[in-house]
Amino acid sequence: MAILRVSMSQSQVSFDAPKTRALGASLFISVLILYLATLSRVFFPGDSARLVAEHLGVATFPAMTRSLWGWCVSALALVSGSKSALVLNAFSALCGAGSVWLMFALMLRLRFERQRDDTAPRTSCTGAQIVSAVVAAMALATCLPVWIVATRAHPLSFDLLLSLLAFYLLVRFDETKRPALLNASVLLYGLALTEFPSLFPLVLFYGPLLLMVLLRSGGLRAMVLLRLAALMLLGLAPYFIAAGLYMREPAYEWRAFEGYFQVLWYIWLEQYLTLSRSLPQVGWLTVGMMSVVPCSFV
Repeated sequence: MAILRVSMSQSQVSFDAPKTRALGASLFISVLILYLATLSRVFFPGDSARLVAEHLGVATFPAMTRSLWGWCVSALALVSGSKSALVLNAFSALCGAGSVWLMFALMLRLRFERQRDDTAPRTSCTGAQIVSAVVAAMALATCLPVWIVATRAHPLSFDLLLSLLAFYLLVRFDETKRPALLNASVLLYGLALTEFPSLFPLVLFYGPLLLMVLLRSGGLRAMVLLRLAALMLLGLAPYFIAAGLYMREPAYEWRAFEGYFQVLWYIWLEQYLTLSRSLPQVGWLTVGMMSVVPCSFV
């Protein structure tokens, strides 16, 4: 309880202070216990069971997308044997709890007010920021869609972890100016694009944020941009690997594919259809004006 007694004054607390770290870890452990307590003990009927079957090769037609999650699922199923259902469901719970921890860490570093020198590195936060970070993390943890995918084998829990980790590493680079963190962020964002098509519209947010961070650190140079572009392309490698592996499946002949690039085209088409179906058909302009535009100004 002592950790939660956070002052609402403007006194500063270090991001890396023991109490701040302990608060993040306690959120992770608490949410993980919550998800494990409500975890499905079998392959949950519906999308979860279907996706697992497609990636484990049980379905007639194997999955064409979400290759990274599929490779993780295959590896875990191989080592867990008869306990694969429980292990794969627990993997989703672990990813969900990790996402909550990352949300806490990101919100902790959010700027609430204009400062005299916005280019100065920030290493501390106020009590109000800590409270808001806890509230945001708990809101994510108890959000029904997140809770659902975190208690059964589902790629969205894994995708959320990848996405938040890419943004977290970029924010950490802004603090520390360590190039390894920047490289890892861009590479992870590229990998996440192959998993989670909803990240394609968010490139409009991630790209300017990346350029702003580079400008603030004095790293906005041609060679740096070329290196980051190469890392982004490397992150897209699962597309090309998955297309090659699909050609070895019997389904390649059954679907009458005519070559490698046709498989690759259908992988991208499936992602496009997934993205188009996820966007609201009615009211998208209102949603954008009430959420995306205000967030962009902030």
